[in-house]
Amino acid sequence: MVAPLVGYGAVVLVSAGAGAAATWWAQRDDGGWEEIGSDFAQGLLDAGVPLASAVGEGTLTVVRGLGGAIVDGIDSAFDAVRDKLRGKEPDIIAGFTVGALAILAGVFLYQSVKNAKDAL
Repeated sequence: MVAPLVGYGAVVLVSAGAGAAATWWAQRDDGGWEEIGSDFAQGLLDAGVPLASAVGEGTLTVVRGLGGAIVDGIDSAFDAVRDKLRGKEPDIIAGFTVGALAILAGVFLYQSVKNAKDAL
């Protein structure tokens, strides 16, 4: 029988690594983590204390932060492009117009050749 941990409510064990190289951690009531020995951890597991996956917790943290990181990245990219192109609006409009006309001309020529049916 394992003695209860003092200062711990529902003990959650996290194992980082596998086998003899595993490092075991238990969560305290104040939310902090404390490293415990593997023999003590095994006793807690035998007593029915749940084992949390460190990979699952890490993945959850990444997913929670991913949305905000994407929004911040898009916002920063927009600001950088806007600052780089500020004051060059007429040149940008002319460039997009020339690009669009070139693509339309290419598509028109391709369709004309394809539909001519007189090529070999």
